[in-house]
Amino acid sequence: MLVRAVPIRDSAGHVVEWVGVHTNITEKKQTEEELRRAKEKPGEEKLNREKETRSVLGGELVGASHALRSVA
Repeated sequence: MLVRAVPIRDSAGHVVEWVGVHTNITEKKQTEEELRRAKEKPGEEKLNREKETRSVLGGELVGASHALRSVA
């Protein structure tokens, strides 16, 4: 919840009431988390491709082609 409030004061400066708003930001936070995960996902996919490639080739990559460097 996001809470914002301001006091309403009388002419002497005493607080006579508070006026505020409560806003449910659950959906906003969930969307932010989904976006954060989506940004991390390409890095995870690259790491998984690298692990798979290394296991198939028996460890180290041999070669320096653009395709091999993009996997490693």
